Amino acid sequence: AGILCTLDCADNDQIIILPHLDANQTAWSGVLWGTENQVEWETAIKTGSAVTATLLWAGLKLTNDPVIATDDDQVMFRFSTDDTDVYWKCISSIGGVDTNTSTGLTVAAATWYRLRIKILASRAAEFYINDNLVHRTAALTNDVSFIPYVGIQALGAAAKTMTVGYEKISRILFE
Repeated sequence: AGILCTLDCADNDQIIILPHLDANQTAWSGVLWGTENQVEWETAIKTGSAVTATLLWAGLKLTNDPVIATDDDQVMFRFSTDDTDVYWKCISSIGGVDTNTSTGLTVAAATWYRLRIKILASRAAEFYINDNLVHRTAALTNDVSFIPYVGIQALGAAAKTMTVGYEKISRILFE
């Protein structure tokens, strides 16, 4: 069960799931999701029947662009066959310095993945796939408020799908 995201048959079609960012319509921008607040984000996604010619990305960013170099600060999971990826990658950008770390976990078709990013009190971020720690970063830039994104992009003319089972985010209220 979940939200079935289906891309039609055009190269570079995308579906991106994100919170409504207009301060006058939701409380999203009234909550501080900064790196100093021990934010924890998680989603469960199921890959489509094929992962060829596909870009999948999910995590905490400043913009809704899956290009690694776009945001000076970010922590996200990424898989792109344009980059000849076979494995999930952990992407972190800290003050404009980008790191692209392979998890060693192959992305398979028609498979559920539980992706979680936990920002610790030290501002280091831990990446988990299916409850297994796969990467830990250095301290993230202080006081950067992230936005959660989950996206799929077609990298060719064939239809692509991804199911999003859930997405959740939390943070400490008091320290």
